Amino acid sequence: MLSRLNIGYIDLLLLHQQVGDYMGAWREMEKAVAQGKLRSIGLSNFESERLEEVCEAVTVKPAALQVECHPYYQQNDLIILRWHIQAGNVIFPKSTNP
Repeated sequence: MLSRLNIGYIDLLLLHQQVGDYMGAWREMEKAVAQGKLRSIGLSNFESERLEEVCEAVTVKPAALQVECHPYYQQNDLIILRWHIQAGNVIFPKSTNP
């Protein structure tokens, strides 16, 4: 992947869904962090039980948790934008700049 992108490392790689051998995939991502190929790793679309399972079992804790949140799938109990901003958390509603 690094040679295709013509870069030396990736800043952040997200494990996209909680399907298949996601724990094995996370362990491989941890190896890539140890090798300097990835700076940080995170999760995307993980929910409650599996999110907690990953956080309890891993060596490298997720640096980011990307969640789906929009008017048709609000997840009010999970993420409240104003609260995160006031708490000083970094929020990316959308990014189009590589």
